[in-house]
Amino acid sequence: MSRLSPVSPTTTVVGAATSPLFGSPRPPFDGHSDPSADLILRSNDDVGFHVRRSVLELASPTIADLLGTGNRQPGERTAPTVSPGASASASASAHATPGIATVKLQEKSSVLDRLLRMCYPVAHRPFVSLDELQPVIHAAHKYRMQGVMEDLEARLLEFADMYPLRVYAIAIRYEMQDETVRTAARHFLAHPWKPSADLIPEIELINAGAYVRLLVFRSECVQTLQEMCTSLEWLPHSTYTFMECEECERDEDAPRCRLRHGNRTQQPVRWFWHLYVRLAERLKECPVSDGLSDPALIGDAVRAASRCEGCSEVAFDQLLSFMSQMKTEVDCRLAKCKLAIL
Repeated sequence: MSRLSPVSPTTTVVGAATSPLFGSPRPPFDGHSDPSADLILRSNDDVGFHVRRSVLELASPTIADLLGTGNRQPGERTAPTVSPGASASASASAHATPGIATVKLQEKSSVLDRLLRMCYPVAHRPFVSLDELQPVIHAAHKYRMQGVMEDLEARLLEFADMYPLRVYAIAIRYEMQDETVRTAARHFLAHPWKPSADLIPEIELINAGAYVRLLVFRSECVQTLQEMCTSLEWLPHSTYTFMECEECERDEDAPRCRLRHGNRTQQPVRWFWHLYVRLAERLKECPVSDGLSDPALIGDAVRAASRCEGCSEVAFDQLLSFMSQMKTEVDCRLAKCKLAIL
């Protein structure tokens, strides 16, 4: 896990809450469910969350420092710090709660509810969108909640398949693990890329260097697969009909090549070479093996092979075998391409 940089969140620590709430949190933060709650975290929309101070101090070094307990010795008690504007803040705070200090935070109540539930052993529902998840990640990073951040990284990756660039930018901005960043980058390969598609709000979270490194990674992946597709020399020696058939025409653009472990040069038949060229185009657009899984491509090739009596009987099964080998080769070559992370 990348280190969480120390921050200085804008907060106000005040005395006992005194004025009416405009909203009320769900249990266990409602002030009734947990009699051991000894601290109130007040959101910027004036909702007070009754929490256990000890839980928050363990979860967040920042909150521990704010409460003056960051370097406290076991058994030593420290009174809450009172800010210069404490009296004014207290008068505009919440219901009177004798003996319980209140900490005013910048986050909305919806964000604090999510964040606190991840600190407690209570149920919390899944995040339904990145717009809902990102503010919670921001708060967890801000308060240096490392354990919560590790959980949030897993939640973030649930969106990587659909929104890889957004996930990549968020992972970079909030100093997530290198593997999280690289996973997002690999998902980015599965989407066609064009500059206009990158106009997302999260792109503002990262610097130009991080974005350029992602594009360089994609370019390297495309290049290594295009080099692969210039011939079939990577293909293990086999008795594929599309390499052996003497009845089918050959394409003058198809190169003669010596298959891996083979002892002679061979040239693929025309109908197969046309398929291979189309597969190369797919890999140029989306350099991932999943891009090869298009039944329409196989169907077109099988129909073309049906014109040859020898090829028609075996084309479908042999193409499935070939596609499996090609996917393995693509994955092997992509594994050698590494995203640079500073």
